Amino acid sequence: MDITVLFHTSNLNPRTQVHVEELRKRGHDVQVVCWNRAGAEIVESDRTLLGPTTRTGSLWSVIAAPVAQLAILRHLLRSETDVIYCSHVSLLPPAIIAKMITGTPVVYDVQEFHRENYQEWYPKLAAILDFIEKVFVGHVDGILVIDTKEDEYYERYARFQPNIARIY
Repeated sequence: MDITVLFHTSNLNPRTQVHVEELRKRGHDVQVVCWNRAGAEIVESDRTLLGPTTRTGSLWSVIAAPVAQLAILRHLLRSETDVIYCSHVSLLPPAIIAKMITGTPVVYDVQEFHRENYQEWYPKLAAILDFIEKVFVGHVDGILVIDTKEDEYYERYARFQPNIARIY
């Protein structure tokens, strides 16, 4: 199965990296597509970097996000993938639009710590990301959550999609 993993920086977090490695061990052809954000210490050779180069957390990155989303959407529409694995709320729009055009299923891996950090560090950005999530999460085909706070995340996302799995 061909799987395209979408991530918001060129360095995957440990959780997403483990998922990519496990999918590859199981024989899946996994392509990692990332927003080309500056500040990456190491860029693995298996990454496709798209969109304008920005610094994570900068105002420019908020302005550049639609350009990056459009570049990722164009890539998804040109690729032949069986599943889109979206690991960041900011990339849900291109994933869901690609699904609407091509019928490719989308799995959303909810990165809870982003939600918590953004609310603390960038409350206005958190509000934008919450809006994006509310608009697009109901269109995904599956949701992955971890529950570090008992069942809070599972219950929050189960109302949007019955196909939900708690992976930790």
